[in-house]
Amino acid sequence: MMMMHYVFVYGTLKKGFPNHNEKSLGHFYIDDAVTVKRYALVIANQHYVPVLLLDNDHHTKEAILGELYKVDKKMLAWLDTLEGVGKPKGYQRIKIAVKTKAEEIIMTNVYAKKRKNLDMIHTKLTTHYSLDPRYIIPELRQ
Repeated sequence: MMMMHYVFVYGTLKKGFPNHNEKSLGHFYIDDAVTVKRYALVIANQHYVPVLLLDNDHHTKEAILGELYKVDKKMLAWLDTLEGVGKPKGYQRIKIAVKTKAEEIIMTNVYAKKRKNLDMIHTKLTTHYSLDPRYIIPELRQ
């Protein structure tokens, strides 16, 4: 039996956003979800990317809205590459709890960063990501 992994996405991987590929990611969709704990979500860096912050020193933190997927090992590896896991300023894949619309609590992977790994923050904290028109897709980055 194939090992499956839960992944919570809150930014450009959500349905209808630039990094969501319906053919590859779409069939793994489980439900909309919200984080159980409160986090800080910002738009950051020169590419205007959404970032869930790992640091707990922010005054305003909220439950973050997103989507829950159950992916195979191949898709998880693709997501790790996209998110720069293991690179100096890349995201870290960590485990958090989310609650689905069906009120089910699930431990899931999420991609997040420490504040010190951000070059700049462009926005106030937010609870959900709406596409920032300044966002630069990976293919167009230098």
